[in-house]
Amino acid sequence: GFALRSILRKNLPKDFKSRTGLDPANEHAVTTLLSSVIMIPFVLMSESIPDMMDAFSNMGANKMTFLTNLFLCGMSFYMYNEMQNKVLGALGPVPTAVGNTLKRVVIFMALYFFTSGETFPPAKVLGCAIAIAGCLSYAICNSKKI
Repeated sequence: GFALRSILRKNLPKDFKSRTGLDPANEHAVTTLLSSVIMIPFVLMSESIPDMMDAFSNMGANKMTFLTNLFLCGMSFYMYNEMQNKVLGALGPVPTAVGNTLKRVVIFMALYFFTSGETFPPAKVLGCAIAIAGCLSYAICNSKKI
């Protein structure tokens, strides 16, 4: 759903932003709200309300912990995406893609250093190197209009 949202957002008319006056953060808020509303019928088709209420009531003492974690996770995801949209609006797609790739490499390395039992085999090293080299090459070629 989120990928489809991004694809459809890219195909909006060129004058959409000027007509609506939406900055990247507000545009993200509107599209996230619309995505959530559009997803409600699909959720209700796959799970019935009594089943969802039954599962919630079977949580026992963990209900408040679940709701707190659900709220914090949702807000963290939303804030991350809002910040990403602000950065994308300020930098452009190529530097943001390079940063996004580097972010994933940093996450792999942090998992290796701070998680017991995590390995960093040659395949992961090669994959990280290919990702960084590919993004760097694309950024250089794009800046030189090659």
